[in-house]
Amino acid sequence: MGFLKPTVPLGYPMVTRGTVTPALTDHLPANNTFLAIDTVVGSFDPNEKHVIPAKGLTHTEILAGRSLNYTILFQNTGTYEADRVRITDHLDTALNWSTLRLIASSHTVTSFQLLPGGLLEILFDNIALPDSNANEAESHGFATFSIQRNKAYSPIYQVKNKAAIYFDFNDPIITNTVSTELATTTVSTHEPKKPRADQDVLWISPNHHHEYSNV
Repeated sequence: MGFLKPTVPLGYPMVTRGTVTPALTDHLPANNTFLAIDTVVGSFDPNEKHVIPAKGLTHTEILAGRSLNYTILFQNTGTYEADRVRITDHLDTALNWSTLRLIASSHTVTSFQLLPGGLLEILFDNIALPDSNANEAESHGFATFSIQRNKAYSPIYQVKNKAAIYFDFNDPIITNTVSTELATTTVSTHEPKKPRADQDVLWISPNHHHEYSNV
């Protein structure tokens, strides 16, 4: 029995192949294999956080002032329309707070400010966000902001942060923690060996993987 990687997105096509090898004489060998095509299903949290580039920034990109783009996704899964959505995010000290700026949002942002201690606050007042039972398509929202890393950095330091999402006056929903490392480029100096003419070549069909990306 096999298990899927947790990074495989919901709805991704899944192909399963099976073969049966009988111990006795088989009178109908044509039915010894099967092929099943399905899609990946499962539960998920609609309130989450992503960063681009997911692999992080290289030393050169940091020195050049390239930004990290963070997107916070939220959805009203309650039982009534939300009048106000408040998002808070403690920014890591490895980030250059002076470069913080709002990039995009699903609804009008009434306040975008950096509070003392590096606490980013994003407010959606009078958002009138319907609940998912009443209108699933309109129950979603997002906010995207960009920020640069400090040019003085440690190669082993990971930038970590997560967001808290408040719907009206309810307790906050905490997103996943996003961890961004320093990206490195690996260059191979070894030339691949060529097979001799008298060697058999085994062809292997690769497994395709898909990464989820959404804004």
